[in-house]
Amino acid sequence: MDETRLVEIESKIAFLEHTLDELNGVLLEVRGQVDRLEQALLQMREQLELHAGSVADPAFQKPPHY
Repeated sequence: MDETRLVEIESKIAFLEHTLDELNGVLLEVRGQVDRLEQALLQMREQLELHAGSVADPAFQKPPHY
């Protein structure tokens, strides 16, 4: 195999390894963000369920004659 061709292949492999490492870092960041968003959503859902019974909205109450 030609020496120049071998150097080109090695350079491309090194570039691909670097790109893969960068993508892995970004993927880990996004996974962390998703985890935090899921936790926040769970907390909001729990708060909503906790306060759902205490909200006295007249539109959802039965009239006194029922």
